[in-house]
Amino acid sequence: MKRIVALIILLMLISCSEQTPYADGVKYIYKVKYSNSEFEDIITVEKTVVSGFVSKLLLETEVRQDKGSSTGYSVESTVPNSTSEIKLPHPIGEYLDLTNLLPPPTIKFPIIVGDSMYSEHTVEFKHSPYNGTLVKGYIKVIGRELINNPIVHDSCWVLKVFKLDSKDTTATFYYNDEYGFTDLNYSFGVDNILIYLDSLETN
Repeated sequence: MKRIVALIILLMLISCSEQTPYADGVKYIYKVKYSNSEFEDIITVEKTVVSGFVSKLLLETEVRQDKGSSTGYSVESTVPNSTSEIKLPHPIGEYLDLTNLLPPPTIKFPIIVGDSMYSEHTVEFKHSPYNGTLVKGYIKVIGRELINNPIVHDSCWVLKVFKLDSKDTTATFYYNDEYGFTDLNYSFGVDNILIYLDSLETN
């Protein structure tokens, strides 16, 4: 009887700890294109174990100031990476602070077309000019679309992202069942930030 109970507990832990698509020992490398910059910057995402079976996603940015230098920042997801929800932290640093004006990349399971996720957060990065700003918005699942980027050549979920008090501040997120968020396309009036999955690195 004790063995059966132990087996059930083990299976429950394994089930609860299944955290896909961001895999252990894999670094997801994104390229960043900003409409007002001549440089391509880099963002990396990898899973970090917090304790036991709980993990979060760590996002690191490398923003180029000029051809010879760069500034790096890192931030950890505010929620555990789980089978019910995956949320990437906002990238920070220089122009990437603009992404804080929209809900963070979030997907909830099961994914259903038409689902809308309300989001509310206060920008809390001291170095950001938007520090203290209350951001209200939502993310809506609108369907699937074929994506063709350096890593993913597959159908992805399409998420439209809106800021409640601004029609000019929007984004489109693309989520793949195997690779996670593949493309994050932000629009801030005439300024655009495109973040796309470019390569994978195995530790």
